[in-house]
Amino acid sequence: MSLQQRRVLSPHKWQTAISGVLSNFDEFTGTNIVLDEKNSFDDVLEFDINDFYGDMNYRVSEKLYERFGNLVTIKHNPDSQDSRRKIVTIKVTRPPPDILDMLEQKWQHHSKVLSGYKIPNWALSLLSVFAIFQFLSAIYLLHDHTQSRNDPFSLLLHWAFMRFASIVHIFL
Repeated sequence: MSLQQRRVLSPHKWQTAISGVLSNFDEFTGTNIVLDEKNSFDDVLEFDINDFYGDMNYRVSEKLYERFGNLVTIKHNPDSQDSRRKIVTIKVTRPPPDILDMLEQKWQHHSKVLSGYKIPNWALSLLSVFAIFQFLSAIYLLHDHTQSRNDPFSLLLHWAFMRFASIVHIFL
C-alpha cells in the first residue's frame, strides 16, 4: 500500500468518529449523519444531518475541535421548507501533506523507541510473582506488627517504618 493510498479519507471511519462525538449531546439523539456524495472528494468529506431540530450549541463545535482539531468544521443553516428544522453540515478535510509526513516520521520514531524496550514474557512473569510475594509479605508483616507490641521484631519494624515515613515526608 503506497503512502498516497493511506492518506485518502475513509468516510466510514470519519462517520463513526463524528457520530461518537455527537452522541454525547442530547440535541443529536435520533439524528442520522449521512455522507454527501456530491460534495465529497478524496481529500474532503462532507456529512449532512438533515433531521436536526433545536439549537446548535457552541459546545458541539468545541468538542469537535478538541477531538479533531481544524480537520472538522460544523455549520448549520435553517431549512427553507421547515422553519424549526436545520440542516447541519460537517466538513472533514485532510491535513496538508507536509503535516502528514511530519506526523508519520514522529510515529515511526515512537514505534522504534517503543519496540526497543520490549521485556520478555518470562521476565514479566517473574516480576509479577515477585510483586505478589512482596505484597503478601507486607500484609503479613503489617498484621504481625499490629498484633504484638511486645515482640522486638515488631518494634523494629515500627521504628524503621516511622523513620522511613519521616524521610519520605521531607521529599514530598
